[in-house]
Amino acid sequence: MHCPQAGQRAVYVDDLICTGRDARRVLAFLRREKHVALGVSAWLSRTPLAGETLLTLTSAPFENYPADHCPLCQQGQPLVFEEVRE
Repeated sequence: MHCPQAGQRAVYVDDLICTGRDARRVLAFLRREKHVALGVSAWLSRTPLAGETLLTLTSAPFENYPADHCPLCQQGQPLVFEEVRE
């Protein structure tokens, strides 16, 4: 693993950002280690990472809703996972 010297500029790169929790942890780690964290680059992000610079290659092809505003939940439809792979 490459461990840059303190004070270097860094960008965190990820493929998919879901909640943004891990991205925020990485940025916090970089800043604790005295690096200049420029932001995050990802293929796709489901969250805007408010307060951070985020550049993505594409936008999400689906809608995101908080659980209390989900139209399917409000209609009483159960959550169904189809063709999900990790």
